[in-house]
Amino acid sequence: MHYFLLEQDERSKPLLVIGGQRDSDSGSGNGGQEYNSLYVREEAEVEFIDYVEGPRRLVSNRMKQLLELYEAGLGWTSVVLTAKEAKRQELYWFLEPKERDVLSNKSKRDQSGNVTAMVLDGKRLRRERLFCAEGHVIVHLDVAESLLRRAYMGLRLVPVTVDGGPEV
Repeated sequence: MHYFLLEQDERSKPLLVIGGQRDSDSGSGNGGQEYNSLYVREEAEVEFIDYVEGPRRLVSNRMKQLLELYEAGLGWTSVVLTAKEAKRQELYWFLEPKERDVLSNKSKRDQSGNVTAMVLDGKRLRRERLFCAEGHVIVHLDVAESLLRRAYMGLRLVPVTVDGGPEV
C-alpha cells in the first residue's frame, strides 16, 4: 500500500494568502445553506491555486470534482474566495476528511507531541482513498496519480511509510 501526504507547496504560499472576514448567511434567501466568503490579500498578483492549507483546508471546485470520485461520502461546505482589486471570485470548498487513528508506534514526535516522521500502521488501514491522520491529509496512490495527471497547482505529495499490513 502506498500513501502520500497532501500538502500545500511552499512555493505557492505567497500566491494566495487568505485575509480575514468570513460571512455566514443562513437566512431564507439561500434555502438555509451556509454561505461563506473569504477575501484574498492582494499585495502581489493573486494566483488561485487548487489546494490551500490555511487558515482551513480549501480545494478548488475543479479539485473537489476529482476527490468526490474517490470519496463520495465527504462533507463539503462551499466558500467564495474574493479578490476585490482584481474583481475576481472563485468557488472553493472546505476539505474535511474523516480523522483516522492509523499512526504506527514507529512514528516520531517532537517534545511538544507533533509528528515529525509519520509512519502509518498498515494493519489499521482499510484501503481508504482520502483521510486525515493527526491533522494531515493522506491520499492513496491512485488519488495521488490522478492529482498529478491533471496538473493541479499549489500542492505537493510526500510519500508516507507504511508499517506492516498487506502488500497491494
